[in-house]
Amino acid sequence: MNVFLELRNRLRTAVVKYEKILNPVLMGMLMFLGLHTLRESFGYFEFLSHGLVCFAISVVCAFLPTSVCALVLGAALFLHLSAMSAEVAVLVLGLFLLSIFFSRSYHAQQPFQLVALPLLNLLGVPSISPLFAGLFAGWADGTTILCGSVIAFYLRTVRDNTAVLMDASLDYGALDLLSLMIANPKFYVFLSAMTAMYAIVMFLRNRSISHAWLFAVIFGVLTELVIMLGGDLFMDEQASLPALLLGSLVTLLIGLLIYYLFQDFDYYRVERVQFEDDEYYYYVTAVPKIRITEEKKEVKEITGVSGK
Repeated sequence: MNVFLELRNRLRTAVVKYEKILNPVLMGMLMFLGLHTLRESFGYFEFLSHGLVCFAISVVCAFLPTSVCALVLGAALFLHLSAMSAEVAVLVLGLFLLSIFFSRSYHAQQPFQLVALPLLNLLGVPSISPLFAGLFAGWADGTTILCGSVIAFYLRTVRDNTAVLMDASLDYGALDLLSLMIANPKFYVFLSAMTAMYAIVMFLRNRSISHAWLFAVIFGVLTELVIMLGGDLFMDEQASLPALLLGSLVTLLIGLLIYYLFQDFDYYRVERVQFEDDEYYYYVTAVPKIRITEEKKEVKEITGVSGK
């Protein structure tokens, strides 16, 4: 156990030491992944379909705030959709604006989830978004998860029906895809899975129990998996089961990594204290942090002895 704790402490020390380098590198990598995902899913805007252009944008965005990076990805999505169908682009833009207004009204802490969740859904791992929001945000961010799920499923519907949408002989537009999404039972299964996972993670994370974050991660992933799996089996769509299981496994591993890196409570030395004043009784539970005893190194100075 001490080996893992020592490794974690070394990782934390390295992150703090090289934070000014690691943060831009990580943001640049995420931006490139997001732009590449848009290019692979909706690569209709020629300028943004070049790898060097995506790389240059990622380098610039590496030094920008998260909110600005999310805005850049949203703009890239709008340009790709505009090159494919102006009607679809306008409808998606409207969904984004309504979602931003809705989440801002509730003072959500992570509005970037409105962009992150659709991108993660295109990658096949949408559950990372409600897991991250549940661990690091508040209850108000349920709005971003709900709205992001709607946008994510609509974009997935657009991608899966691109050939029909771009067929000039068919009178098929953005509103038809919206109606198709609303009539699809899997849409409601997806919404239920994302919001339920977020609620479970938030609820368990805030409980005063040992290893609350660990339980939040495990039961959150299980909740999402059971709902999505039940929906696929009910609608007889076994073909999507391998991708679903793989996505849930990736989310679980990421959740366990977050728990490993950010949680350092020593639940074996929990202390409970009770005291009172003239008006109240106070019950306090103190959970100490894990401390690794540093190895004491004794340095002996050896001096040469000259003999006659």
